[in-house]
Amino acid sequence: MILNSQELNHLKSSIAYMKKKYNMDPSLSDVNLSSCNSTLQDQGLEFDMFNFSIAEVCSILKAQQQDNSHMSPVAESIFMVVYAVLIMTGLATNVAVIFAIARRSKIQTPRNLYIINLTVSDISLCLVCMPFTLVNLISKQWTMGETLCKLVPTLQGANIMVSTTTISTIAIDRYINIVRHTPLHAGAVIDRSQKRRVVFSLAFVWILSLVSVLPFIFYQKVVDFKVVDSLVLYKICIEVWPSVMLKRAYFGYILLMMYFIPIVVLSVVHTSIAKFLQKHATWQNVVQEAGSSTDAQKVVSGRVSREMVRNRKTTTILFVIAALFAVSWLPHYILSIIVEVKPLFFPTEKLYIATAICHAIAMSTAITNPIVYGWMNTNIRRELIAMLPSALIRCCCKKLSNDRKQRSGADLILRSGQEVRPSSMNPFGENTSEIEQRIVVHGSSKEDRPTMLMVPRGPLTSSATRATASTQLVSDL
Repeated sequence: MILNSQELNHLKSSIAYMKKKYNMDPSLSDVNLSSCNSTLQDQGLEFDMFNFSIAEVCSILKAQQQDNSHMSPVAESIFMVVYAVLIMTGLATNVAVIFAIARRSKIQTPRNLYIINLTVSDISLCLVCMPFTLVNLISKQWTMGETLCKLVPTLQGANIMVSTTTISTIAIDRYINIVRHTPLHAGAVIDRSQKRRVVFSLAFVWILSLVSVLPFIFYQKVVDFKVVDSLVLYKICIEVWPSVMLKRAYFGYILLMMYFIPIVVLSVVHTSIAKFLQKHATWQNVVQEAGSSTDAQKVVSGRVSREMVRNRKTTTILFVIAALFAVSWLPHYILSIIVEVKPLFFPTEKLYIATAICHAIAMSTAITNPIVYGWMNTNIRRELIAMLPSALIRCCCKKLSNDRKQRSGADLILRSGQEVRPSSMNPFGENTSEIEQRIVVHGSSKEDRPTMLMVPRGPLTSSATRATASTQLVSDL
């Protein structure tokens, strides 16, 4: 018979009542568990409330002390396999993204620093958060000392907050670069400004995350889990707050910062980006503005039509990102709210199983993040494919190769039939006194050079120009 925490508390009060009722020797409260059976058995007392002897009580307590697991052996094995798969897959995918960015200097842009920061955070989740959480969920007793009791939850909380906050920061950066992008500044100025913004925002993310988890240093402690005063069953690592109100206030802050604010940011920002792409990326307007040149109309309409398809895919991806985040963390926080409001809602074993399931779902973001932020990024995906063995590329990437050939052919026709004239203005197509203007559209050659499309005399509307320039940025999402 294994008692849960509620039953143990009941047993504690019942033993105190029994000692008082039968005028038991107070020294019995100081008897340790190893001698409990022989000492109390000599009393020959019956416990009328539960209708079993003191010897049976000691037997139950011994079983509690010897059993060091919250779960059945089958449940333990299942969760060990699940967490092993999460850890190994998360490490492999995130390390692959870092290698893909490191091997090509061309994609080591300030914006990709966000992705590197996210992958580093996810790797830390795989190395620090998942293993220690699994041990804590399976084992009743904390055996790693006071220092690790404080340090592990602090690192876990910091990495989770860095991960969720970085996701919000990436969304805001995309909004700035696509919706608020202004092509009136020189490229070098944009690069310097963007680099400063990225560095400052990442520093803010880490400082905010570390400050937010400081309470763990003060309130996370190793305590004795005992039924009566000197009857210690085992040691546990838990939060010990000076008041329930303070604990719940901190829980509300964490819930707000790690879940609700990121969801609001992702939803609002991605909706704004989707509306912008839908409003401005209309190829009919571009063709009408392009003039009467049939060749130019065909080239522009075909290319912008492809951009519209890509923008629709990008819109879908943006909402998938928001949905993945919300769905992955929702079970974890629902369970946390239930436990905070009603601690005895679940029996002990079911509580730990439910916690393990919800935590595993949340930690799956360490796998989905490198997919949605790495693989779905055009340039990073190209490098990841290049890292694969050639036989695997030929087998799995035929469609990608055919699409590249088609786009490269269109670029070749354009470059052979049109001459790109020099201009002193930037490549985003502002109004100039030149005979012709340029529109930058994402190129698809091996070097990924921008293709310069020729359009007849006359300024394009600012919205068309911004939309066309933004497709260069959308392709890198």
